[in-house]
Amino acid sequence: MKIITVAVIFLKMTRSNLNLREIFRREENVLWLDSSLRNSENERSYLFRNSKKTIETYKLSEVEEKISLVEREVKKGNYAVGFFSYESAFSDLRRASLSLEKNYNFPLLRFAIFDQAEIISTYSGRVLSDRLCREARSSDVAKKNISFGDKSFPCIEKDLEKPLNNFFVKDIEYELNLKTFQEKIKKIKEKIKFGETFQTNFTFQTNFTLEGDFFDFYLSKREKQKTPFSALLSFPDFKIASFSPELFFRIKNREIIMQPMKGTSSIKEDKVEDQGKKEGIKSSKNLAENSIIIDLIRNDLGKIAQIDTVKLEKAFEVERYETLLQMTSRIKARLKDNLSLGEIIAALLPCGSVTGAPKIRTMEIISDLEESQRKIYCGALGFFSPEETCFSVPIRTAILEKKQSSKSESYRGEMGIGSGITWYSEARQEHQECLLKSYFIFK
Repeated sequence: MKIITVAVIFLKMTRSNLNLREIFRREENVLWLDSSLRNSENERSYLFRNSKKTIETYKLSEVEEKISLVEREVKKGNYAVGFFSYESAFSDLRRASLSLEKNYNFPLLRFAIFDQAEIISTYSGRVLSDRLCREARSSDVAKKNISFGDKSFPCIEKDLEKPLNNFFVKDIEYELNLKTFQEKIKKIKEKIKFGETFQTNFTFQTNFTLEGDFFDFYLSKREKQKTPFSALLSFPDFKIASFSPELFFRIKNREIIMQPMKGTSSIKEDKVEDQGKKEGIKSSKNLAENSIIIDLIRNDLGKIAQIDTVKLEKAFEVERYETLLQMTSRIKARLKDNLSLGEIIAALLPCGSVTGAPKIRTMEIISDLEESQRKIYCGALGFFSPEETCFSVPIRTAILEKKQSSKSESYRGEMGIGSGITWYSEARQEHQECLLKSYFIFK
């Protein structure tokens, strides 16, 4: 009876609807981890506000120390929400080829610390209080009568707002033209010929200007590119709009799941053509790419998993999104006891699907050939909590930095795009695949 009374009182205090547009306009450090494409494994979205502190660094030499600080906050019962940049990878082999004292112009990691979240059910569109949910989960009565995230749980109605389309994208520029791209691919194939790499994930930047409201920009693209790992992060110095379909890793009850994505094909409106593409995506090239990454992920997991627990659960599955088809595989394992967050991140980051194989040498080749830092693109975006950890691979992810000189609301935008290069890759086709991955941003 006491638990029910607490729930009723709390609901009376929080009955008013959330206005996401006003929250993002008014507040800083608002982080929305948004499962816009719901499925059985992504039943909740998370809205984080009123952070207690922020942990970040621009120096590689400080990454391990900052992760330890994040872990300390999680052990206190807090959420740590944010990202690792691609360049923050700090395994011993990777570290040997880098200057630890180099200062980067973008955070290598940034995590805001929160003591609670507003949890949104992706099935009912309702908002659940994290505090209330934690109280309910701890009670025997709740365990018998309430499923966490269930529609029957007392909660607050919230209809997601429709975009007002008060924005436009202009000044679109690709960092590499086709000729330069072809030259880079030729150099990668020379490395493949001499056995330095088997597959290299090569990327370049798309630059653009966003005029207008970043929140409406996000909502508009969210409608056109629904993914299970969307996110809108609003920091004082920049915004992150992510539309990633790729799970990096999820940890719950010491079980870890990784689901690398390798293999892309365009999609057509006509269902017959679409079915043909589903068969075409399982080409020998795509299957070879995916197989290489499966082996790489198994190897990474083997560093932190209990013996004989690394298992391939699903292979070469095709997932359909609004503008393209993607091939994924799924690997799971049981983590060793007493691992630190630093040890887990060191073993896994960056995900093998965005590097290639062998991982360390291929990352060196990438560093030599790519024109710009990847930053959050191809890093990791998500949260740590005492109960669960979940990170995406932030592909299809834009950084929006407000232009200081502009009188209107104007942002300099950048987004990475790329593809996996093997000996059998055709440069013109790979370049077209890269462009395909960017089109949703501009439409």
